[in-house]
Amino acid sequence: MKKNNMFVGAAILVVAIAAVVVIVLTQGGGSSSGGDKTATVKPTYKVVAACKAFTLKDAEAVLGAGAAAGTTNGSSDTSSDDVAVSTCSYSSGSSQDVQTTKTVTVLARSAKSSAGAASNKAVFGKDKPVGKQDVPGVGDAAFWDSEMSQLDILQGNNWYIIGNMTGTHSNSGTLETSRAVFEQVKSKL
Repeated sequence: MKKNNMFVGAAILVVAIAAVVVIVLTQGGGSSSGGDKTATVKPTYKVVAACKAFTLKDAEAVLGAGAAAGTTNGSSDTSSDDVAVSTCSYSSGSSQDVQTTKTVTVLARSAKSSAGAASNKAVFGKDKPVGKQDVPGVGDAAFWDSEMSQLDILQGNNWYIIGNMTGTHSNSGTLETSRAVFEQVKSKL
């Protein structure tokens, strides 16, 4: 009789556990299946190190052989609870004439929280600078700032700025050059 009681007790325990699992799954502890219940999806954030996304090889594809990394790459990278900011730049050749040197810079402003993501997205919405040229087909949203020769791109929760110039003239870059850099790096952003 003891074996029967143990068997019955074990069977009751298995049924009780199964009942608890069913209740948890249907009461919101697992994925919901219909009704007015919705699954909560926590947003993911991707912190991008600019020099890992924009490499010397990428710079050479745009600037040509002989491109050189900027001496301050990574030295001014910063981070807070909401965003991480990273920059990387390359210049063409070892020209002695600063006025003919071409420079390309990628700045990544990566969201680390919903506040950081909202701040990045606002620049492409309510806080977008006046008079900037929209650039369709680049990221989720993009605009060109001709005064600064910068292509501003929103991709996911992150804001990227791809600037380029010749010499020391901030307005000497082209949208085509910034677009070419974006094409080189977009799979790594």
